Amino acid sequence: MSKSNLFYLFCLFFLSGYITAIAQNDSLPIPKVRWEVYGDTYFAYDANDPPQQNVVHTLTHPAYHNQFSVSLAYLKASIAEEIWRATLALATGTYMATNYASEPDWARYVLEANAGVRLAGRWWLDAGVFSSFLGFESPVSADNAVYSRSFIAEATPYYEAGVRLTFLPAERWQIIASFLNGWQRIADNNRDKALSAQIQYYPAQGLTLSYATFYGNEGVNATSLWWVHNPFVYYEKDSWSLLVEGLLATARSSQQKNEAWAVNITGNYYLTEKWSINARIEHFQDENEIFYTTATPNGFVNTSWTLGAAYSPVKQVKCRLECRPFYSKDEIYLKSNTTTSNQSVLISSGISWRF
Repeated sequence: MSKSNLFYLFCLFFLSGYITAIAQNDSLPIPKVRWEVYGDTYFAYDANDPPQQNVVHTLTHPAYHNQFSVSLAYLKASIAEEIWRATLALATGTYMATNYASEPDWARYVLEANAGVRLAGRWWLDAGVFSSFLGFESPVSADNAVYSRSFIAEATPYYEAGVRLTFLPAERWQIIASFLNGWQRIADNNRDKALSAQIQYYPAQGLTLSYATFYGNEGVNATSLWWVHNPFVYYEKDSWSLLVEGLLATARSSQQKNEAWAVNITGNYYLTEKWSINARIEHFQDENEIFYTTATPNGFVNTSWTLGAAYSPVKQVKCRLECRPFYSKDEIYLKSNTTTSNQSVLISSGISWRF
């Protein structure tokens, strides 16, 4: 057994033993389980009307063209006690089908599965499958200003598996360090493990400064060391919010060093308590195809902007409508007559609910 697997085994043994000891203490109350049910249905239409059902190939939400689909539906149970916590969420939908395609069958419905203990004061140790802190946007569309996912969100992990250490050194600071199987992997694709970390600072009410990084070997038959940087600034006040996010990545092998970068600016404004409008402009430069494979001379060099609106008749329900053009340097978008184009327009609509 490798040292990294022994480390995982030790952490899981420690967590299970700690939680068992807590459960055997009759003086402690039975923990309260918080249940959550979520669903997100959508219809998306690619103006190029491609012969395949898949929409713009960089997207996993929305994932399919010209059909009604369920993007994500999950049932979540969570416990948050003073000295321990746990979460289990099982899910289905096109988001799970596209993002978990490389996972083994038993893992393809695991949205989250983790447990943790408070080590001391402001220190927490968790192990399992978590939502990733790389990339600002969440798989849960109701939590995002814009309905479809940005290039950065789709390029970075939505989930990660391993051990996570969280430290809250002060009221306005949070530091997280993770020891992982890899880049969005529950089942590892090689014998190496990866490291990721995030530092967040809240200098004023509504303002978040964040920096996240990832370092690990993502090669299968050869070394491919990835070092990814993901900073963002997010500000929210009254009826509006603004996000400025960046991505810088290098992939180094024995023969070459490849780089990619991206920027994303997103804004949201509430017209009334129930109506809001949103916009996004972004660019992704991945000429050497670290994240997106196109098999074209210039790789993935793409600019996109988005305009959308949202309506919430009640707090638990959100209706979305969005228009998103794409402009690529190469002709990477399929058309109905099987030719290709360097442009595409995606029209998306969706309804999400959460109870």
